[in-house]
Amino acid sequence: LMDDKITGLGVSIRDAGTAPEIALELSEIGVEYVVSNWADENKSIFQVMKLEKIGLFLILSLIIVVAAFNIISSLIMLVLEKSREIAILKALGAKDSGIRKIFFFQGLVIGSLGTISGVLVGLAICWALMTFEIIDIPPGVYPGGNRIPVLIDWFDVALATLASFTICILVTLYPATKAARINPVDPLRYE
Repeated sequence: LMDDKITGLGVSIRDAGTAPEIALELSEIGVEYVVSNWADENKSIFQVMKLEKIGLFLILSLIIVVAAFNIISSLIMLVLEKSREIAILKALGAKDSGIRKIFFFQGLVIGSLGTISGVLVGLAICWALMTFEIIDIPPGVYPGGNRIPVLIDWFDVALATLASFTICILVTLYPATKAARINPVDPLRYE
C-alpha cells in the first residue's frame, strides 16, 4: 500500500500540441521523477494512424486509377463514334494537333469536373461530421464530446487533387493521339 502518499502528478496545459516539449523541459529540471506525456503514452496509436493514412491514400489512388480507365474507355468510344466527323475535319484541312487538342480538352474537362466535385463533396462531408452529431460515439471515447474528431489536412487534400489531375491529364493523351492519327480515307470509304 502507498499509505496516502502521492504517486503521480498530472499537469494540464492549454495547448496539447506542446506537451512533448513541456515534458522534456520538466525532465531536464533534474528531479528524479518519471515524466511522460499523452503523445508518448499513445505512440502506438499514432503509428497505426500513420499506417492507416498510407493505406487510405493507396486505396484512394486505386479508385482514381479506376476512374482513369473509365475516362480512357469513354474517350476511346467517343473517338470511334466520331471517326467519320474526324475524317471530315481532316479532309477539310484540320491538323492532327487540332484534333488532339479537341479530345485532350474534352478529357481534361471530364477529369476536372470529377475531381472538383469529389473534393467539394468530401469537404462537405467532413464539415457535416465536424458540425453535426451524425454518428453518436459513447462519451469518454474521444476527449471533447461524442462527435468523430475530423481534421482536414490541406496538404493531403492538395496532394490527392493534384494526383487526380495528373492522372486525368495522362489518361487523355492516348485517346487524343488515337483520334489525331485517324486516316481520313478509312472512315469515309464505307459511307
